[in-house]
Amino acid sequence: MKKFKFLIIAIVATITLSLSSCEDLSECGYATAEFHNNMGYKITLVVNGTVSGTISNGSFKSVNLSEGNHTYTIGGSQETKSFSLDDCETISIQISQR
Repeated sequence: MKKFKFLIIAIVATITLSLSSCEDLSECGYATAEFHNNMGYKITLVVNGTVSGTISNGSFKSVNLSEGNHTYTIGGSQETKSFSLDDCETISIQISQR
């Protein structure tokens, strides 16, 4: 009976130790910005100074980014806009004419 009790304690301790050493699966390590194009024409999206691609009118593009402050602009425009993201967050950015 002592061996059986010891075996159960050893198994429970091993499982507990294994679970505590696992990484937290809820940590994303990135955030997502969804850029929605409502300009009436296709645009080139530039995020943090790098071209992220084109977005057709009425469509959107998802960009995975790190947590923190970021910028975006539309290709050919001199106007830069800022936004910030928290880890695992998804935000929606509407791009439209004023």
